[in-house]
Amino acid sequence: MAEPWDVPVSRKGRSKLVDLLEKYRAAGKDREAGICLARLAHVYKHVGAVGDGMAFPEAAKAGAEAVELLRKTGDKKQLCIALRAAAVPLEVETEPLLEEALAIAREIGDMEEEAWALYGQRGPGGRRSPKVEQAHELFTRCGCLKGQASCLLTMGFAIGNHDIPKLRRAVELFEESGDKRQSKIAREYLKVALMNTEPV
Repeated sequence: MAEPWDVPVSRKGRSKLVDLLEKYRAAGKDREAGICLARLAHVYKHVGAVGDGMAFPEAAKAGAEAVELLRKTGDKKQLCIALRAAAVPLEVETEPLLEEALAIAREIGDMEEEAWALYGQRGPGGRRSPKVEQAHELFTRCGCLKGQASCLLTMGFAIGNHDIPKLRRAVELFEESGDKRQSKIAREYLKVALMNTEPV
């Protein structure tokens, strides 16, 4: 069953999260407010912040507040998600946050969270990373389609080594997972890799 904060990465989803956050704050529900802030941090990175706010600085701010609130609640899975959301490149030192997320995920035995933390440690875009391969293995073992697709997209679009089969599979898995937004992005990566010489 979907939770209220399980919204699409879109402006409409962002608005819903902002509204939910206000309600949870007013009701003194730290856990729920923290979860909304972590989701907002993720959405801000992809569709921009509200009003005149800059996407990445606002994402880092929301993520940091999410971590602060969720540390008080004892919900370790949600804390993992918040730590990852707070790890905004160019805004904060990401490695300590991701290392903590990884340690907690392993402590609670959450394979999917472990994989996402590893994936977050992949480094600058376009470079090969063993972390992505490790994450892909874990995503495959736990059956997370979106995670598998994310890894294949990253591996398939490595600098100087575009892997068309991996990119095609990433598109398929994003579609199978129901993530139309990421599927569209993966198709664009595939088109670039193919240099518009083959039908997609």
